[in-house]
Amino acid sequence: EGRLLLVEDDERLRKAAERALTRLGYDVTTAEDGVAALERIATDPSAWDLVISDLVMPRMGGDELYETLQERGWSIPFLFMSGHPPEAVSGMAGRGSYAFLEKPWTLETLRRRVGDALDAERRSA
Repeated sequence: EGRLLLVEDDERLRKAAERALTRLGYDVTTAEDGVAALERIATDPSAWDLVISDLVMPRMGGDELYETLQERGWSIPFLFMSGHPPEAVSGMAGRGSYAFLEKPWTLETLRRRVGDALDAERRSA
């Protein structure tokens, strides 16, 4: 269980991930890019247990979204999704807490990565 914000510009992938996460018991809200995600988060930053975001998107990518959250002091756990290798986010090492999910993902990998990210946050709380 947990309240997740899923940020993905590809509508097909966004809907597939939303369905999968909902079936796994999560309360899922979606956004089509980082700008829309920031608007949703800003209404109540403490309401979110995890942000799952694509790395590369128009308007605002996941990396910029992540950095904006950090700058505003909103330490929401973050899970990057990308078809690019994990090294693509290596420039952000040491700047907060995030995990990585490589695309294309399987339902099992998605379940495990989201669960691990939420468990890590609960352990550190």
